[in-house]
Amino acid sequence: MTQQINKVRVVAFQDSEMWIAQCVEFDICVQGNDLGQAQRRMLVALSQEAKYTQEKCGEAFKGIDPAPDFYDAMYQSAEASLSSDMDFRIAA
Repeated sequence: MTQQINKVRVVAFQDSEMWIAQCVEFDICVQGNDLGQAQRRMLVALSQEAKYTQEKCGEAFKGIDPAPDFYDAMYQSAEASLSSDMDFRIAA
């Protein structure tokens, strides 16, 4: 499952005091008090969603729709990229 998580793209942005991390390939979103917490929570959320859908549907992430196109556009315009277990970028 880690290999599947490596293939997803995530965009992070700040909303007031919170950091929001949104997966592009799957409509999975988390928030954190700081960027590191949002990144860690996204790894946990992706891992748990992959495990759950694998058990219930026979395929990781099966049945989870992609995020709205807005997040792909936000990801494409993001400049910063964090070293991570996933492609994690920060939007301005």
